[in-house]
Amino acid sequence: MPEEPQSELPGEREPQSVLPGEREPQSVLPGEREPQSVLPGEREPQSVLPGEREPLSELPEGPVIELPGEPVSVLIVDDHPMFRQGLRYVLDSDPRLSVVGEAGDLAQAYALTARLRPRVVLMDLCLPDGSGLEATRRLTSGGEHEHVPAVLVLTMSDADDTVVAALRAGARGYLVKDTGAEDILRAVHTVARGGASLGPRTAERLSAFFSALHSVPCQEAFPTLTAREREILDLVARGHDNRRIARSLVLSEKTVRNHVSRLFDKLQVADRAQAVIRARDAGLGE
Repeated sequence: MPEEPQSELPGEREPQSVLPGEREPQSVLPGEREPQSVLPGEREPQSVLPGEREPLSELPEGPVIELPGEPVSVLIVDDHPMFRQGLRYVLDSDPRLSVVGEAGDLAQAYALTARLRPRVVLMDLCLPDGSGLEATRRLTSGGEHEHVPAVLVLTMSDADDTVVAALRAGARGYLVKDTGAEDILRAVHTVARGGASLGPRTAERLSAFFSALHSVPCQEAFPTLTAREREILDLVARGHDNRRIARSLVLSEKTVRNHVSRLFDKLQVADRAQAVIRARDAGLGE
């Protein structure tokens, strides 16, 4: 009969698979590095739990945060230094605005606009070397390579025809010089954004002006002209020069020149010849 395996006798050790002096077989193949255990003080790598997302190597893109833009650059055009100083004080109170320059006449206004490229030009209409209306027309006419600022008129006159002439010349806003500081700041920001701004009193007068135009038959040409300006335009259309007009109306030549200059602004013409053409087209000078 075959022998039954003998059970281990008391005191005997269980036979070992590894002989004395031999190394226990390793699972790592020759040439491979043995996996290292986590050193003391280090965190053990964590596995991703079910339902969790794998950690990203880069941060995901969040919403774009708009940083505050550059302050609105402003050029002041006025021939009174004290008024410019006060206006600068008002504008400097708003950190969103930056006064980049001041001009006391048209020549400086053109040069500084070309060099400083302001977003807004605060324009007075009565300047020593010309009309602010003509400056407004020139600055806003633009060109392919020219900088076109937003012009905000700030002047003494609130006459209806002057307001209309300024808006026709390209101004985006019209304020009188007694406008409050808050209204001035609000108007500057409005025109800088491409909007239009009129002072409350100016808007009311302009509304009444256009309402009156629609309430009567439009038989009279050039409704923005005064009776005296219409009279002078009629004589200009007849070919009279300033001296002859002055003798006919018993006025000084300087007064006639001023009237003619305002006529050019209101009619938006560059010279006497263009004024004559417009006047004769309207039936004057016959």
